[in-house]
Amino acid sequence: MSIEAGERRLAAILAADVVGFARQLGTDEAGTLARLRRMRQDLVDPLIASHRGRVFKTMGDGLLAEFPSAVLALRCAIAIQAGLSEPIGDEGPPIRLRIGLHQGDVIVDDGDLLGDGVNVASRLETLAPPGGICISGRVYEDAAGKIVLRVEDLGEQTLKHIARPMRVYRIAAPESAVGFVESEPPTAAAPRPHDRPSLAVLPFSDPSGDPEQRYYSDGITEDIITELSRFRELFVIGPNSSFACESFAADTDRVARELGVRYVLEGSVRRAGSRLRITAKLTDVRQGEQIWADRHTGTVDDILEVQEEIAARIVASIVPEIRYAEQDRAERLPVGDVRAYDLALRAHAAISRGVAASDAALLSEGIATAQRAIGLDPSCRRAYFALAFGHCRRGAMGYFGPEARSDYDAADSAAMRLRALDPSNHLAYAILGHIAMRRLRHQEALGNLRRAHRLNPNDVTTLRWLSWEESNFGLAEEAREHAELSIRLSPRDRFIDFSYWAWALACYVGADHAGCIANARRAIALNRQFSGHYLLLAAGLAEAGEVREARVVASEIARMAPGLLQTRLAGTTYFVAPELAARYRLALEIAAGLRDPANLVMPESGTTSPGASLLH
Repeated sequence: MSIEAGERRLAAILAADVVGFARQLGTDEAGTLARLRRMRQDLVDPLIASHRGRVFKTMGDGLLAEFPSAVLALRCAIAIQAGLSEPIGDEGPPIRLRIGLHQGDVIVDDGDLLGDGVNVASRLETLAPPGGICISGRVYEDAAGKIVLRVEDLGEQTLKHIARPMRVYRIAAPESAVGFVESEPPTAAAPRPHDRPSLAVLPFSDPSGDPEQRYYSDGITEDIITELSRFRELFVIGPNSSFACESFAADTDRVARELGVRYVLEGSVRRAGSRLRITAKLTDVRQGEQIWADRHTGTVDDILEVQEEIAARIVASIVPEIRYAEQDRAERLPVGDVRAYDLALRAHAAISRGVAASDAALLSEGIATAQRAIGLDPSCRRAYFALAFGHCRRGAMGYFGPEARSDYDAADSAAMRLRALDPSNHLAYAILGHIAMRRLRHQEALGNLRRAHRLNPNDVTTLRWLSWEESNFGLAEEAREHAELSIRLSPRDRFIDFSYWAWALACYVGADHAGCIANARRAIALNRQFSGHYLLLAAGLAEAGEVREARVVASEIARMAPGLLQTRLAGTTYFVAPELAARYRLALEIAAGLRDPANLVMPESGTTSPGASLLH
């Protein structure tokens, strides 16, 4: 996939610099440069490539490289420093490096990378001892449980030209300071089982036994692990640890014990001619229950594209299943065993039910439970997301009234706290975007939702909210694409009715009446309690000339949520373009029997721009 200039994305950055290079160069210029070239050719560049990295900038005696994950970057740094314990060349002083590692947001600029993600790594490199590595708290957190780190905690450090202090850890002697999870027990710094749901992805099997085909199954396994690692709510075992369990993969109980996980994902890749069939299943090992299984097919014509697509579909499908399993588990726990994370799960479950049923009491229950969780653990990120989501949706039930303002303020505060705790958490930007949309700050909303989508393209909640906001701007094709993708990625999601609603809205904006009506009806069939589904159906029916049915639907909305219909009839909507808002209001007035259908003038079906005049 090509990368456009100016695009923002998440990357792990390695910054390396030669210790005492200027002094060595002054003493023996030719010999120093020869050793430096040999170090790059024989050690550093091959290790970066084998860890799926790329060098994007060199600066004489230093370099910057990017990696798809913090764990891969750290493994590479460890291997480089261990390799440099051997002499480079026959003569002269040894070459020693300082290395800094950080994972953060970067900006693509004609193949170069810019931004804080790069700057922080460069500043960390200067704090490292000769032959050592300094890592940010973000890298340390991602590596915990995948690599056992024996490190020195340097505490909060103020880095030059970096706005906020950062937690820094120093690895003084990498070759002896780290080990793999398989050979050593987790340190106290590793996440506890109740902090995040833990998951291992076992190497997908290849029943053919053909070594030539093995790279298909290994590739999709690594892709799934990489994509799952984008979900900050999960504790995902790294690929080296997972592949080390291959010899006893059939014994999932042993795998769970060895890796300290609750959930195990396993599967197989079969090839018949040019066709691929990939099966996968997810097991809650502690309960002894299979909680998800599916099968995917593709062709080998473009194996990388197929591999990425299927990995994305598997990831997007299993993450909601783990969320629901965790919520169910938390709700069954005895009162004495409930911790902050479990309370956060209970809060989110209550809020989700409240949203689906348009029930303010359930939303308030979820908000109170999230506040209890934060009282137990002020750093519980899941609780802040639940608190922000609950306040936002309770505010939305105020139908743009002044009483909603305090809820939106509380939602903003919780979301900002979540972002401060975890600046790379896609859910922080997603909920900030959703809150901004509810407050009609649409440019801010679209920017945050697009950033959330870049950080994690496989999260269906982000896709739904992004689709909705794109529809508000009249971007029908983009909105339709993202709504359809949310369904394709997670076709059995418990809240898939909201994906069909988003699809119906995109169709409405594009004047595709048949698509709007069909998808709104699908949403209602899946969830008859959510009044917003009926509102869109009424507007679609009115514009399609099905006025009698539109009025039946409008009367049902008036019964279910009179305030909802009244505000829309008054002209208050989420649409950015005045023409779209006017068109929607007119359609609802016709559905409510307040306007003659002859007053409606419609654009042609398929129109994606709301710019035409829609009213007489």
